[in-house]
Amino acid sequence: MNELGEYSLIVALGVSIYAAVVSALGEKTGSHRMVKSSEYALVTVFGLHTLASIALLNALYTHDFTIDYVYSYTNRELGKFYTLSAFWAGQKGSLLLWAWMLGMFSTVVVWQNRNVNRKLMPYVVSIISVTLTLFGFLMVFASPVFERMPFWYRTVTVSTRCSRTRV
Repeated sequence: MNELGEYSLIVALGVSIYAAVVSALGEKTGSHRMVKSSEYALVTVFGLHTLASIALLNALYTHDFTIDYVYSYTNRELGKFYTLSAFWAGQKGSLLLWAWMLGMFSTVVVWQNRNVNRKLMPYVVSIISVTLTLFGFLMVFASPVFERMPFWYRTVTVSTRCSRTRV
């Protein structure tokens, strides 16, 4: 499930770049089909961020400590509510939450303006897509949400925890 979340963030980055470029080109050339395509791409980015959010929530809920973010902000003694609220406890999860919320609001904007304000929509989609592209670059390259723990660190930590429980 973690790979699915990681790949969905990578694809979302590509789709948000596509939406930004196609929306600007659609306005410049006057192609309504390109603008509509960029709007659908924006909705797709929201779906991909939703998929990544579900993957992170699953990792938090199942205590998947192979992910650095889960290891850093949760432990087995936390209640389920506090474990799930660790979604936004750190920078990586907060970036995903903000990108997800921006995608949700942009989907609402696209849906509400499907027949009105057609002159403004290429600009709106371009600006939102550029912002989502920034979030995507941060989540994929600068601070990856689904970053794995180093193997040597997992081995040392697990063996240390096992020896402490036996003593």
